Amino acid sequence: MLPKNEGYLHWHIADWCNYACSYCCENRFDKDKKPRFVKEPLLGAALRFLKALPGHWTVRLTSGEPSTHPELLYITRRLAEMGHDISIITNLSLPLERYQRFVLEAGHRLDYLHISFHLEEADEREFIAKCAALKGFLAKRAAADLMGVYCVALPEYSEKIRSAMERFKGKGIDLKLQLYMPNARALGMRSPRRSAVFLGASRSAPEQPSRLQKAAWSLLKESRWAAVRHEGRKMIESFPGSFEPSAVPKLESPKGKPCLAGIKWIVVDVGGDVWRCHNAYQGDHLPGVYLGNVLKGDVALLPTVLPCSYDYCGCPGHPID
Repeated sequence: MLPKNEGYLHWHIADWCNYACSYCCENRFDKDKKPRFVKEPLLGAALRFLKALPGHWTVRLTSGEPSTHPELLYITRRLAEMGHDISIITNLSLPLERYQRFVLEAGHRLDYLHISFHLEEADEREFIAKCAALKGFLAKRAAADLMGVYCVALPEYSEKIRSAMERFKGKGIDLKLQLYMPNARALGMRSPRRSAVFLGASRSAPEQPSRLQKAAWSLLKESRWAAVRHEGRKMIESFPGSFEPSAVPKLESPKGKPCLAGIKWIVVDVGGDVWRCHNAYQGDHLPGVYLGNVLKGDVALLPTVLPCSYDYCGCPGHPID
């Protein structure tokens, strides 16, 4: 459980990514799509909401590629002034100076830089050099351990990952692995109504799928999730010691376990909607998963702990054992 008065929040500030990884579970890249960022008046409303949150929170800037947000440094400065800790998940694709400025704006409120290495998009030599330079910059101004470099552990890239790990290690950087944990959208579970069409209903069928269609969809979800668990365990065995300690438990279903999501862990999406967790806003609108909208000013955190509603979890939702 988290310490008293501490919370963890993911804020999606960009609905766009400059990378187009084939394994992306967010589907943020679209070459014909104009980049969409959180901007006024939503930006101001979100900042006011964050300032009013009770206690101390860690805010992770995320979504497509948050470092492309034109107001990244302003957002970072405001969060630091509020006393919240700040982290970011980034592909490190912009000039090094961008990330150095981010570190300076966050100051002593910097929590972590989660840097994603994408084999399909990044130039490995350039990426490693940039990581090494940023690590040195951090070591002088904060702490080098406030940065971690991660790669999605896809079985088809096993050999490439293994050789890349050696080259990172040559520069004093541990390339850690993350299990591929597809969210509701990636598993094809975003809309139960659209799923009815997939399972054989016509497009003119009633809004609600039949009981049989729901049952068939449930079996499809479980079979896909079982495949993810199987591949995940194989990768953990192939790369012993290369995964974060939390990687293995997340292969098991959290469904039914009490969880602090919605109380000490929330997600704010690019439209200002606040959700209990990632699966909540990407999947079915189950009771208790939608908490309100920052622009409307009607956000209410859950008053009590609820059990998890999902068979899979790819986010740090703090279950209670």
